[in-house]
Amino acid sequence: MAQLRNKNLIVGFALVGFGLLGASLPLIIRTVKGDNTVATDKPLSGTATMRGPYMNTGSRDVGPDIRYDVKTGTWHGKRNN
Repeated sequence: MAQLRNKNLIVGFALVGFGLLGASLPLIIRTVKGDNTVATDKPLSGTATMRGPYMNTGSRDVGPDIRYDVKTGTWHGKRNN
């Protein structure tokens, strides 16, 4: 019975470790690649241009925010309260 319990613990830890590795994959890719994967000056791909109109339904702004500095991660606009 103790051997079965030990095997279950090993499988449980392996599953949790695999899940944590999968969840941290975007962070690992960003660290290795070294650039911001969200804000980019590259042209949009075909699928991104097709998704855009549906994801931005109800959005009042178009294009990048000129008051946001991508390199420093700061926003230089007025705050709406």
